[in-house]
Amino acid sequence: MHIDRKSSEMLDYLTRLYPKKLASEDKIFSHIHRGNRIFIGTGCGEPQYLVNALTNYARSNPKSFSDAEVLAHRRGKGPGFDL
Repeated sequence: MHIDRKSSEMLDYLTRLYPKKLASEDKIFSHIHRGNRIFIGTGCGEPQYLVNALTNYARSNPKSFSDAEVLAHRRGKGPGFDL
C-alpha cells in the first residue's frame, strides 16, 4: 500500500508521540482467534487502510482466520470485498 510523504511524516510523528498506542499489523491481527467476530465499519467511516491491511494479512495467514466471522454491511465495490 502506498503512503504519501505527508502521511508518512505524520505517522512517524505520532509514533514518537504515542509509542505505546501504536503496534505493527502483525501484532494487532495476532489477537484475532478462532470464533471471533470482526465488524468492518461502513460508508464514509470505513477505515480503508485497516481493511486493506486485514485483507493482506488474511491472504498471507489464512489459518489465522479459520472460523473467524467477518461482518461487513457494505454497498459497492472496493477493498475487502473479497475477504
